[in-house]
Formats: sequence, C-alpha cells, structure tokens
Amino acid sequence: MQILFLTLTAAGVLFWGRRIPLSGWKRTAVILCRLAALALLLQAIPQRVRVTERERPQQVVYAVDLSNSMDAKQRLWAAERIASLEAVRPRDVRRAVVAFGSTATVIEPLGKEPLEPDKLSKAFDAASVGPEQTDVEQSLLVALKLLSADGGGRIILLSDGRETAGNAGRILPHIRRLGISVYPEPPPAAAQAAISWEAVSVPPVVQRGQPVPIRLVLNNGTGSSTMAEISIAVSGVVIKKGSQALRPGWRVLSVAVPALQQGTLALDVRVRTPQGFDEQRPVYTEVEGPPHVLFVDERTNALPLAARALQQRQMEVSLVQPSEVPTDPRALLNYDAVFLFNIPKSSLSVEQVSALRSFLEDSGGGLVMAGLGGDLAEELRTTAPLDALLPVTFEAKGLQETKRRVCMIMLVDRSASMFGPRLAATKRAAVALVNQLAAEDLAGVLAFDTKAYVVMEMQPVGNARQELIDKLVKLHSTGGTDVLPALIAAQNRLEPLDAQIKHVILLSDGQTPFNLGLYRALMESFRQDGISISTIGIGAAFINEEYLQWLADKSGGNYYLLQTLDDLPKLVAQDVKDSLGRLPFSEGKFGVKTNPASVLFSDAPWPTVGGFLTATAKPEASVDLTVQGGDEQSPLLAGWSVGLGRSVVFTSDADTRWSPDWLSWDGFEGWMAQVVRWAMRPRFAEELFISVAPSAGVPRLVIEGPLDNPQGSLIPASQENARPLSLIQSRAFRWEASLEGLPSGWYQLALSSHPEGEAPRFTKRWLQIGEPPQTREAPGQPAQAVWLRAAAEASGGWFAAPDAAFLPPSTHVLVREPVSAWWLPLVLMLLLAEIALRGSSQF
Repeated sequence: MQILFLTLTAAGVLFWGRRIPLSGWKRTAVILCRLAALALLLQAIPQRVRVTERERPQQVVYAVDLSNSMDAKQRLWAAERIASLEAVRPRDVRRAVVAFGSTATVIEPLGKEPLEPDKLSKAFDAASVGPEQTDVEQSLLVALKLLSADGGGRIILLSDGRETAGNAGRILPHIRRLGISVYPEPPPAAAQAAISWEAVSVPPVVQRGQPVPIRLVLNNGTGSSTMAEISIAVSGVVIKKGSQALRPGWRVLSVAVPALQQGTLALDVRVRTPQGFDEQRPVYTEVEGPPHVLFVDERTNALPLAARALQQRQMEVSLVQPSEVPTDPRALLNYDAVFLFNIPKSSLSVEQVSALRSFLEDSGGGLVMAGLGGDLAEELRTTAPLDALLPVTFEAKGLQETKRRVCMIMLVDRSASMFGPRLAATKRAAVALVNQLAAEDLAGVLAFDTKAYVVMEMQPVGNARQELIDKLVKLHSTGGTDVLPALIAAQNRLEPLDAQIKHVILLSDGQTPFNLGLYRALMESFRQDGISISTIGIGAAFINEEYLQWLADKSGGNYYLLQTLDDLPKLVAQDVKDSLGRLPFSEGKFGVKTNPASVLFSDAPWPTVGGFLTATAKPEASVDLTVQGGDEQSPLLAGWSVGLGRSVVFTSDADTRWSPDWLSWDGFEGWMAQVVRWAMRPRFAEELFISVAPSAGVPRLVIEGPLDNPQGSLIPASQENARPLSLIQSRAFRWEASLEGLPSGWYQLALSSHPEGEAPRFTKRWLQIGEPPQTREAPGQPAQAVWLRAAAEASGGWFAAPDAAFLPPSTHVLVREPVSAWWLPLVLMLLLAEIALRGSSQF
C-alpha cells in the first residue's frame, strides 16, 4: 500500500511538473527537488527513529552507612576508602555520595571533582539520616534517582549489611535489569567487639511428641566467656528457660522443646547476657502427627461419642464452639478436616463459611456434618451460607412412624360479627381439626371476644372428640374482638409441651386492636418456642387481611381467605395436613441400605436409625447410604467435591436421640473414621526434601520428591496475602520456583500434588527465606558478609572489590533519535533550492 501511494504521488509530481514554466536542466532539477522533499517527508511521518550506539562514561554512587552500627573509626575508614578510590577513578567517570541510616540523602551530587577525606568526614557529621536504623533499601532507591536508567551505573556500598529496616533484597533483581551493579565492601572489624546473634534454625517439620531442636549461632567478640540465658516462649508464655556458657568466638548453642500440639508451632527465642545483650527472634515449624480434626459442637463440657470414636482411631480432636471457628482460612490449615456436630446452619457467619470454602476449594480440606441443631423448622426455612458447601438440600417433608408429638390449638372468634352461620361453620371446623389428628396428639379449642375462654383444654385427641362436640353446642357469639389475649393463652399452653409441631389455627375477621411493639415481642417469643400460626379470614364483609397475613408470615404459618362457609372445615383439614407435612425430619425405626453406586461401602447390614433430617441430594452429589422415608429413599450419607476438597453429610444425628443403635454397634468407630478419612486431605506417603538455594544471586525454592502436577503458594508469617509459586520441573523428582523479589522472612509453604485419577495430596512446611532482619543497632558487631556477597551476586557486581566499579570506565548505550530531526532540515533545504531555481528563471 505504501509503495502504491508513493508511486501515485510521484506520478502526480511528474504530471504537474510539466506545467512548470521552466525548461532544460532547471525543470529537471526542480522536479527532483520536489520528489526528494516528498520522499523525506513521507519517511518522517511514521515517526521513525534512528538507533545509534554511543560510548558514555560510567557513573558511580558511593552509598555510605552512617547508622549506629558503624563506630567513629569505621566512619573515618569510609571517608578514607572513598578518597583512595577517588585516586583511581577515571576523570571522565562522574561520582556522587549518598549517606544513609533509617533514611538516605545525597551529600555530594554527581560531579567529576576528586573527593577529599576531610570534606567527606564533615559531610558525614552533618548528615541527618536517622542513625537508629540501617535501611540499605532506601540508599539504593536514592542512588537509582541519581543514575540514568538507560545508561546504567555502579553503586559502591560501604556498609556492614546489618539491615534493621527495609528489605534491599527485593529490589536487587530490578536494579540489575536497569544495568546497575552493586559493589559492597564491609568495614574492618570494630575496635570494641561485642556479642552478636547471627542465625537461628529449626527443622521445617517435626513429629508430635518429639523434641524440636533449636540451634542458635552467636559470636562472642568480647574476648572472655560469659553466660547466655536462652528462653523459649509460645504465645507470650515462657515454656523453657536455661543458661549456657558462651565462650569467645563463633559458637552454636542448642536447646529443645517438646512438640505437643499439631499444626504450626510459633516460638519466640530470646537471648540475654550480663553485658546487656538482649534480642528476641521468631521461629516456625510444622508439627505433624495423626489426622487432626476440628470438632465443632455447641456443647463443649464433654466430648461427644462421635469425637471419642475418632480418638480411638488415632485421630487428634480439637473441640470448639461454632463461634470459635476461624474466619481466616490460613488458621484452618492446622486441621485435616472440620466436623460440624449437630449445630445450626445459621450459627456460622458469612466470614466463617468463606474460610471453610477456601479451606475446601484451595487447600483440599474436608468438611463433615452430622445432624442439625437449633430450631429445625427455622433452619430449614432460612437459607444459610453453609448450604452452598453441603451435598444435600434439607427439606421439610418428614413423617413420623412412631408416637407423634403434635400439639394444636384452635382459636375461635366468638364476637358479635360471628353470629349465625359463621359460628356454625367454625364449630364444624373444630370437629374437622380433631378428626385430622391421631389419638395420641394433643388438641385444644379456645374461644375469644375481648378475652379468652376455654372451650376444650389441651388433651389427647382420642379422649376429646365427644367432649368437644358437647361444648361446641353451647358456644354463642357476643361482645367485641381482641386477638392478643387469645394468642397469649395459646402460647402459655403450648410453650411447656415437648412437641415437634406446635401450631395455632386462628379463625377471625382480624378486626382487633393492634400494638406493633407488643405483637413483635409476642411473635419473637412464638418463634423461639417453635409455634406457628395459620389464619383463616372469616366474619363480616370487612376482613383485616393485612393483619392476618402478617401473623402467618411472622410465625411461619399460612393465611387463607375463606370463599364460602362450606369451605371452612376443608381449609382447617388442609392446614393440619400441611403442618404435619412440614416436619423437618422423620422419626421412627428406619432400615439403612447401601447405595449400589457407593464407592465407600459394600452392601452390608447396617444398624437402624431412629430419625433423620429429610433432604434431597444435589445433582453432583454421590449418595452412599439411604434410608426409607415414606414412599421414597432419602439420603442418609452423601458427599461431593468442593474444589480440591470434599464435603459429606450424615443426615441422622450420630448421637443418642436418633442413633443409639449406631453408637452401640461395634463397627461404629471404624465407620466414623472411614467417613472422616474419605473427606480429609490426603497426605504424602513419602517425605519431601525442601530447601532454598541461590542461583545467580536469586533465591530459588527446590522441592525434591514424588510430585504430580504440583501447585504451591507461600504464606508470610505476617499473615499477608499468599504468593502463588510457578513450579517448574528441572529434572526427575525435582521442582524449582524463583523467589525473586520476595522479602526476607518466614513463610509457610502450602504444597499440593495432583496425581491423575487420584485425590490431591497436601503438605505444609515452614521456610526462612533470606537473612533474618537484625533487631539491634549497636557497634561492635561483625559484618553480614553472607548478605553482602548475595547482594553483589544478585546485581552483577563484586564483593569487596570496589575498584572494579570503574572498569570499564565507559559504557556503550543505545541512543534513539527521531528521523525527522535529520530529514526535516534537508526538506527545507530542498524546498529553498526549488524556489531559487524557479525564481532564477524570471531573470
């Protein structure tokens, strides 16, 4: 397209060139000038650049440590060392000086003049850099501002490398990418040597019950022996304290504490000496042992039999209440599974369920739920965040095979508006009520106008039918209407009764005084007592439907609007049937069967259950055990996968109310452990070797062991966001990941292996990456030579060889210039030539 455009443009220039009032060589010259100018303009329009390589002198920044860890003699050494380097610095190489402590500042800008030691010493004394800390990172950042990013440069670092603030290691790889190298040189040993703590180490993993060996590397530079007091604390409580002799020179002191509890063991190690040395550092290790289950129960005064069964099968059990379930998924990593034992779904907050979801989806944890607590009708009626993690949907479709516990009261409005046929219909409705109930159920009838009257007191229905008919004959209408006293009378009779269904049927026109505050308090009391109200609008032409609907909604009942009086007995019968059908469970004696598709169990005789929560398995769930509930098989044990983890629900209670035969069954312990082990995180069968090794100055995580498609992340001990790892297989059974830019400190490695066709396997390990931060800013401590060497290697510099920063004295840089800077002047010259040629033709 560009060639076609150039061709057409050139043709246009040639065509119009024929009209130029010139002849001979002048016309040809004018046309050529125009063509050349046009070509140059077209080349400049795309904003092309011309890349050339140029030689430029190096730039060097001296970064001088002026913190309290550098004594007066070491500061003087820094000034003299810079002066000696200045003697060999090529004159074309520009230099600058940055002083640093907790902050950094430029005390000598870029220039070529030689630096004198006396001038530097005065500048050091005048510098305000906060000597109470050493922040090498700040000095490097200030040096970067002085050095040109495209031309690179060198930083000569004169420091002992004992960082007490910042983290220079995370920016060293970025400095190298900018073409900048660091040349560290430590100062000579201080005149007055002191005691220093160089390292502390623990194994990444220990077995529960075994000692945790802690090794401390200390340097006694005082020249005489002293005693070092070592104390170990857990959560601020000292669990071990002792003294050991610390002889002069480098020494390794050892101490051990027992690993009593599984999960992360965070220890605070403190060392003190009579000379005033006092430092404290954290260490972390992972304590492994048998499977660890977080058992959640509302009652924590005694361990349930289900939890004891797990203990008998060599599982560790930690008992907590629902409110104590962690909201941070990282806290759940200490457990292999979470067991929810007969707790209300609603007792877990959104934050707690979110942590459980992450525990299952991301960490492969297990969730086991047995039974349900609280108000069962309310728990089934209300959706809870936990529902999304469960393989079943609880539904109120239960029935009772044995003696039912149903208590119902009918409240009949006998006010003046209920005269004649309306009152007769309510009497037939009362008879229909008792006819729907079993002989052992309890029923009562209260009439009311402005106060409540007993028509038939609460009693078994088998004894009440004839008495009810006799008393209903005497009932007549009179007076005004106030429903509240009748509701209170009904509650007083239902509240103390032990019944699964407590129900009130209210027949009224709803024309009653209404105090919102009193009614709200009453409805809350009804809800706590598990009492529901169904209302049927009957009476005069004006029925207060809003009031009747409100009562039904607040209590969990139904509202019916009567069409004809003949429908009243039918509505009462239908409401009773609906109430019985809303049972959230089935009670009786039910046989248990193995689902032929079960992957957990083979067909075998199972104990019977005395009750279970009625539920429906979700489409993705697998059902292992079923129970016959009415006309259909209901799930008794169902499970499914949630991300990398598993969730399983036992719809009976695994307790004494519904599962006494299971608790006394000799196979209960094994069955319960098998269910939990199926849900919990699988573990590695073989031990892994995990280490941190430097490669070209950049730390790399090395994992050796049998892994399949491993995934991992590092979680800082400071509980910041986890950092995912990019694991690359370098050879058989060896995987590596770069830790470039990761701040020094303690990290928990969460690692998973994903064999094809098998459940993922998980493990956790604690690692210390980089050098531990120093906590004391005091002179007389040896330089951190290991860190300084690593800084030089990571940035492409040299350790203890600052003279090499001047070699070569110059560097080659690529300079990019726009073509228009060259071609536009040529275009102007050509146009001027063209004008001159055309102008000269007129003379």
